[in-house]
Amino acid sequence: MPKSFSAVLISLVLTLAWTGRARAAGVDEDLFRVQAWDEVILKDGTPLKGTIIETDDKDVIKVRLANGAARTLTKDEVKEIKRKTSPETILDQIVEKYNSDPASLAANIREVYKRYRGMEAKALAILEKLAAQGNKDILALLAERYLEAGNTTAAEVTAKKIVERSPTAEGYRLLGMALSTMGKDAEALDALNKAKQLAPENEDVLVALAQIQLASGKADEAKKVFDDTLSKNPNSPAANVGLGYVLLRQGKFAEAAQAFEKVGQTAPKPQLLKAKLGLAACKIMLKEYDAAYKLGDDALTLDNRSAQAYGLKGFAKLMSGDVTQLPAAVRFVEESLHENPADPRMLVIKAVTLDRGAQVDDLNAKPQEAKAKRDEAAKLLAQVEGMKLSDAWLKYLLAELRFEQKDYDNASAGFEEAARLAPAFAPAQQAKGALLLRSRKWTEAAAAYRKAIELDGTHSEYYSGLGLALLGTTNLEEAQKQFKKALDLEPKNVSALCGLGYIANYEKDEARAREMFQAALASDGTCAYAADALTKIFAERDLQLDYFTFENNADPRDWSAKGGRQVKATPANGALLYYGNQGMAASGKIEYLTPLNAPDFVRLEADLQISPDSPAILALRIASRANSATNFELEFGKDNAKHIAYRFRDYGGQPPDWRALPDPWPESGKVRLAIETQEVRSGSFFLFINGSNKGELKLKLTNPTKISAGFVCEVPEKESVDAKIDNVALLKRRIPEVEGPKTGELVPVEPKKEPAKTDAPKSDAPKEDKK
Repeated sequence: MPKSFSAVLISLVLTLAWTGRARAAGVDEDLFRVQAWDEVILKDGTPLKGTIIETDDKDVIKVRLANGAARTLTKDEVKEIKRKTSPETILDQIVEKYNSDPASLAANIREVYKRYRGMEAKALAILEKLAAQGNKDILALLAERYLEAGNTTAAEVTAKKIVERSPTAEGYRLLGMALSTMGKDAEALDALNKAKQLAPENEDVLVALAQIQLASGKADEAKKVFDDTLSKNPNSPAANVGLGYVLLRQGKFAEAAQAFEKVGQTAPKPQLLKAKLGLAACKIMLKEYDAAYKLGDDALTLDNRSAQAYGLKGFAKLMSGDVTQLPAAVRFVEESLHENPADPRMLVIKAVTLDRGAQVDDLNAKPQEAKAKRDEAAKLLAQVEGMKLSDAWLKYLLAELRFEQKDYDNASAGFEEAARLAPAFAPAQQAKGALLLRSRKWTEAAAAYRKAIELDGTHSEYYSGLGLALLGTTNLEEAQKQFKKALDLEPKNVSALCGLGYIANYEKDEARAREMFQAALASDGTCAYAADALTKIFAERDLQLDYFTFENNADPRDWSAKGGRQVKATPANGALLYYGNQGMAASGKIEYLTPLNAPDFVRLEADLQISPDSPAILALRIASRANSATNFELEFGKDNAKHIAYRFRDYGGQPPDWRALPDPWPESGKVRLAIETQEVRSGSFFLFINGSNKGELKLKLTNPTKISAGFVCEVPEKESVDAKIDNVALLKRRIPEVEGPKTGELVPVEPKKEPAKTDAPKSDAPKEDKK
């Protein structure tokens, strides 16, 4: 997964510590009881629910009951009338009831914001009218709402009115927050220090003060704010929550989780909610996705409109790496954005979600859909660019997206700023290292990667990045150690495999170099560096590697389609596609092939992608051509069930029945397969799955001279198919014929060690992709 999602999560939850004050004191629950019908209660206690029909006679009450019947009553029959309510009428009743009690009025209007959507404009208009009376509670709530809406100038003016009338900790806190958002950090710090002097134990003041210190890169001072409080009261919910968020911003996820876990279930609801959300973010960063998702649910039981809870649940889905969960993630993010449509964090989160969706569309060969998502993401980012952002995590996230857009200068500046503001966040150091690698600043890149490893030594890409930097300084021995550490953590790390291939090639160990580059290509079929390195190595042995990705949506030279009815083999959207509904008759063999002289063929390899539940067959295919002395065929791929399997026909007349291997077709639908031989006419073939040799298959052949190599798809009648082939590598040669044994079963083989070549070509060191 792109590491930008990690930054999103931290940015998402950090908003909780600094904005909004979910106070419940003074809430009139009776007023908040929504009633769908008018209710007339008779003197005998009988309730009648319906709609009251207004009349000119004040002594008569007419009711259209919920069942449609009408009832006429006199006032003498009625004990009580309860009118139906809505968020609008509830707000009106609050203003009417508490007009002379500003503190209760502010508390209940704050509750309206919390419980109901679509009331923001009306509530704000009421607050602005009431603010003329100069009450500090009303002014404080108005300043909060201005901050929430991003109207920082109005928030500053309103907060100044509070402190001018009565210098309170709340007034200075709000003033400090407004000044900070406007980039006036020195003035903001002064205001918040005054707030702390007036209320040294006030949780909101402490959190706001810590925010300013963090934004100024003073993480240790921010942490001290809460350490001082905890030294007096180790169980303080507010201090533990605040400390947790400071540690979260510093990238100390395990320590942050410990702080959040100290907040017990009996803590005040606002603090418990913040703790749940902070702990959920920690769990995601610690790769405990199920626990994080459950914590998001727990948070929603405390506040069913928590935008952050919805966002965290969505990102728990995304970070799990399961692209099938993307729709659920999008749904949660949209719900989150619905709660905070103008919040820059939410806008960036949506942009990242769109970018992730575009990546999935790219993988599924849907370029138009991918472009539409990226265009929408770009508009959101342009909107965010105009906002003042002092959050280190948003700076990191925006730098990630700029990197993806290949805007490397701005990406570099963003990562530098993020690393300055959050020096303990390892991904920021790794990102610096990746960009320094691109600039060939090897020593500086190595230092950045070493810092990332010091902060978090669990990531394979940190070690492979350090290895690449060390290659640049020609420290091959140390580079090799780092690459091996990377592979210990992630055996399919492409950068590490290419790095080891480079070193082996430099040391003229051709067999080892080929092994590493083949493994890299098997791990990532798009790895052009590995393909290029193999091309150069094979050329030294008079072998030709043809590598193509269908990028021009045209048939490569000497390749063509054969067969097919409704479904055909078509180069499109950057891949070879088999797509559509087959109709009333089975497709037969839909081939895509190139002709070869039998002695030329060495290896055919490609990425095959098809759902394991598809009834269609998709496979690599090697076969004799028409009029050849002997007919044979070998197919290796997905059978008509969920298996990776092979089938063949040889001179012995074996029926082409599928023989399943122990490996099932992967749930992701994508696998890299290869067929290799030392000589076709020997009848000896090796089958590879994701670069791993699964065994040797020996066929009975009699001197085939002309063959075809390619792919085959078969679709049953009335069935649909959505399959593709990509990143094709065809290795060819011209050498004398070799005779070999002729049997017929796939048997395990030991890897063959090839002799080292003394004049292997040197190739440029592989480049690190930050992802």
